[in-house]
Amino acid sequence: MNTGISGDNHFTGNGFNDNRNGAGQGGVPMPSLLETFRAARTAASAPEQPKPAEPEIVQFPVAQSSTPPRMSRDAQPRHEIETSRTPPKRTTPTRTSPDTSHRLKAAWGNIVAEMGFRVGEKLFEIETVFGDQTISPSGQTVVIEGSFGAEPFLVHVAAPALIAMLQAVDPAITNLPSMPVDALLACEAIASNLISRIEEATGEMIALHSLSLLRAGNRVSSGMLGASIASGGNQWPAGFEVGPRAASWLEGYAAANQHPAEKRISRQMAVCIGPVAMATEQVYRARPGAIVDCGVDPSADVRGILLRSDGSYWPISIEDEVIEVTGSLRGPVPMRAGTGSTIVSMRIGDVTLTPSERLRIEPGTRILVSRIPENLAELRVGSKALCHGELDVVEGTLAVRISATGAIA
Repeated sequence: MNTGISGDNHFTGNGFNDNRNGAGQGGVPMPSLLETFRAARTAASAPEQPKPAEPEIVQFPVAQSSTPPRMSRDAQPRHEIETSRTPPKRTTPTRTSPDTSHRLKAAWGNIVAEMGFRVGEKLFEIETVFGDQTISPSGQTVVIEGSFGAEPFLVHVAAPALIAMLQAVDPAITNLPSMPVDALLACEAIASNLISRIEEATGEMIALHSLSLLRAGNRVSSGMLGASIASGGNQWPAGFEVGPRAASWLEGYAAANQHPAEKRISRQMAVCIGPVAMATEQVYRARPGAIVDCGVDPSADVRGILLRSDGSYWPISIEDEVIEVTGSLRGPVPMRAGTGSTIVSMRIGDVTLTPSERLRIEPGTRILVSRIPENLAELRVGSKALCHGELDVVEGTLAVRISATGAIA
């Protein structure tokens, strides 16, 4: 998860800019996606010509889905994109009624569902958030105007999010195309999979009409439905303004996907060996230099738990930097196993998952673990770390050589 966005990925000069240079293998200049976008626009606006028997079709490497492919721009009954440099005038969507707006906004932040989409090999997860959203207080916000059937809508998204999506198609891209029309075509290409899914679910045609840029400090509507977009360890704010028809459909979608408890749980979960019962005196008197036996044979299956912040857990099998879920969600972990005994676990790493990813966990699910550096482990009672040290094999069993009290810094 270290596929971050480099520091030069930002708007420069007058906002939209195409700072794309570089060469492919053998020093041959890499073809710019901008040329493809402009070619698509030119083809859409050119006078109709006799078509060749087998026309060449440009394919964008977005994820495949079970939905029917979207028609080409010249075949769809779409609003024609302006080809001048002057951005078209933006129309504010029709506002929802107070009751509808209140109901939708009250349920919006508790939605947990698979709303992500793939661009190339990268997954971009969309998650709803409560409250008013400030998209980019210190940077630029891209505003896309479109229509849901005959009803207008607006999408606000931080510019670096769109750049990251374009980079999933071509890593050499560092900025959005310089012309808003080109940028709009690029946005439609990278979001085609998501648009098709929404069209199939709602039965409404979605079209994108214009794209503009809001400078830092511009006020964003308080009626917007807030969201976040995440990919590769990066997260960007976004938001939507919709009319009554879209709001009505979203109300039903929100009602069917309410998981408020999942939204309150931390995304970070502890991967622990155990739990095991130990003498209470040994647990609470462990000091630097002591050896705490985990009671686990490393040559056999190492059992453990994937512990959530609410105390519930999944039983797991630990294989170095991968875990496999072996049972259903249960818990919380008991604190005591009888007189003079305390239940402890040894945290060796963490897993970070979105609420929708957590809901997809089932027996057999395999997850990569971010291990604690230097083979360290924490001795825990519940979620409280009592001490920590190096994980080692002592007389054939796993043990923790205590080096300090408290949690790992």
